[in-house]
Amino acid sequence: MHGNFPAGEMVIDLPLGRDGEAAVSKKRRAWPGGTQSAVTRFKKVLTAGDISLVQCYPQTGRQNQIRAHLLTAGFPIVGDKLYGRDENAFLIFIKQGFTAELASRLLLPRSALHSAKLTFLHPRNKKEMIIRAPLPRMFSNFIRSQRNQS
Repeated sequence: MHGNFPAGEMVIDLPLGRDGEAAVSKKRRAWPGGTQSAVTRFKKVLTAGDISLVQCYPQTGRQNQIRAHLLTAGFPIVGDKLYGRDENAFLIFIKQGFTAELASRLLLPRSALHSAKLTFLHPRNKKEMIIRAPLPRMFSNFIRSQRNQS
């Protein structure tokens, strides 16, 4: 994400709702007037320059919850076209595709949000299921490049 995330843990407990001021109608935002409760716990892993890597633990499962909470806290996700530093990136992407100008603004061609582990109860047998996925190479290369620059 963009910014130097605070050390330790941060909990954001802000409901989500439709963002009536957004240029994109489907965008949601975290605010006290939101209609869906949403709680996310964050833990900083590292900072390199103006980029931080954090672990996210959603306590509720709302659509775009992590993205909206981080944006509201002032730490938009790198590469996020809609919930990033400039939502106009999404509109440009829809009209023109991924341009060189967008590449320089976003730093990555996709949102730097990755689910390393999902845990849930199987709907039929009620056994706990754990699914793990390694960090995409694109992300580890990006983190390494940021560490080398700082």
